[in-house]
Amino acid sequence: MVICSDVNKSLNLYNLIATSRVSTQVKKKILLAVVSPGTLLPYYLEMNWWKGDGNLMLFFSFFKSLVGREVIIELKNDLSICGTLHSVDQYLNVKVTDINVTDVERHPHMISVKNCFIRGSVIRYVHLPSDGIDTQLLQEATRKEVLQSRQQGGTSNK
Repeated sequence: MVICSDVNKSLNLYNLIATSRVSTQVKKKILLAVVSPGTLLPYYLEMNWWKGDGNLMLFFSFFKSLVGREVIIELKNDLSICGTLHSVDQYLNVKVTDINVTDVERHPHMISVKNCFIRGSVIRYVHLPSDGIDTQLLQEATRKEVLQSRQQGGTSNK
């Protein structure tokens, strides 16, 4: 089970995606627990985005819903970029506009850069805005996914 205990904390996307892929290979369900602000009970998202049967890719949809919001993207080379999320593709490559580097002294070559494209595989963390998670939307997407899996003959572990 992968747990995100607070919406203000970062999600390591590629660890979650790798876990999802492994769960598909070993035929086990992995759940992502999300706790909304002001509540104690989490709700769970089933991680099965890498099945080849056309299931909704929740990460892609989730990040598409954040387009236009401020995010901080931390790269594997320790560069942190703060900017407005402009677009996301199915490989989780992102375009960020109006960027600022958090550590200018360490990365002076980035001062003049205002927009950038970031390949998904070099992203370590994405720090989300505190109001960035629409819990109702995620719950509805999870319900739809469970209903689809039940209709296709799968069972749901709660």
